[in-house]
Amino acid sequence: MLRLFVRGLRTAATKMAEAGPGYFQMGKDTPKVSMVMHAENRQRVVARILQDNPAAKNSFVLLHNGNQQSHHDTDHEHLFRPESNFNYLFGVHEPEFFGGIHVATNKSFLFMPRLHEDYAIWMGDILPAAHFKAKYAVDEVLYADEVEEGIRSTGADTIL
Repeated sequence: MLRLFVRGLRTAATKMAEAGPGYFQMGKDTPKVSMVMHAENRQRVVARILQDNPAAKNSFVLLHNGNQQSHHDTDHEHLFRPESNFNYLFGVHEPEFFGGIHVATNKSFLFMPRLHEDYAIWMGDILPAAHFKAKYAVDEVLYADEVEEGIRSTGADTIL
């Protein structure tokens, strides 16, 4: 039974990746919000940065959406709410992600946590970077321990 459930999750994730830009939805009968909205928000922020400070052209905007908090070191976790600026730009609702935008190219990055294989025992499949790239409509997804390499690959000289 569990195997069928997990197979169904994988199939759903594959269909979502094939369908194009993802969307956010709070439940079956609630409106779908396209991730294109967040891409447009990123474009507006980059335009505003360049308007206010043209010298920031080769900068990299880096944000963190927050960490999952547990209740008194138990296995009970508080409801996670992403940092509002991060949510505006990326729409990611999983904890411990970083997001970045290279101002000169408007290239968007997500840096996902590198989860230990034991995570899958309690929380289910560890989803690949391709899943998050499709779900959140970003240009590149790397691991959070690769933030430096990601920024360095853009040639940015300043981190905002």
